[in-house]
Formats: sequence, structure tokens, C-alpha cells
Amino acid sequence: PMKSFREQTSQMAAWFAQWNLSEQTIALYALLARVSAEQSRFLSLVLENNLKAKNGALADVEETQRQANDPDYIAGLAHSSPEPLASHLIPRLLLLQPCN
Repeated sequence: PMKSFREQTSQMAAWFAQWNLSEQTIALYALLARVSAEQSRFLSLVLENNLKAKNGALADVEETQRQANDPDYIAGLAHSSPEPLASHLIPRLLLLQPCN
């Protein structure tokens, strides 16, 4: 028998929790590329409110985004050893402006 919508949603959430940040991002992008304009706007508002509700998260993300798009900051990372470089660079890749 076919699983209910609730069961399917629970299964997707369980898979999502098992994936790493890159896999989660790819899955989200694949799903979000298919939403309507109305759904996009709704999700934008939900996500913005979610960031605001997490104390300091919006400011942290905005600072990380500024760093991601700051050539001097990125150039400074070149002098890091590989592990710290990866831990600083990977979260910033998601926040690059399209022109960078």
C-alpha cells in the first residue's frame, strides 16, 4: 500500500537529517527550483522570520555573507592550513553573490 503524505514527509525528513550540509543544500535546491512564485514568497518570509527568531543568527549570516564576498577576507584565508581553510570557506560558498 502507498504511504500517506505524513509518512512520506517523515521519511524525507529522516533522510535529510542523515545528509551532510552539501547534500542537504543540493536537495533543497532541487526542490526549491520547482516551486511557484507564491510558494517562493511564502518560503522567503518563513526563512527570514526563522533567522530573526534565532537570536543573532541573522547578524551572523549577514557577516558570513559579507566575508564570503570580500576578496581581501578570502585572500587572507589562503595562508591557513587546509583544515581551517575548508571550515571557513565551505559555509561561505553558499553565500557568494552570483557575480563573484
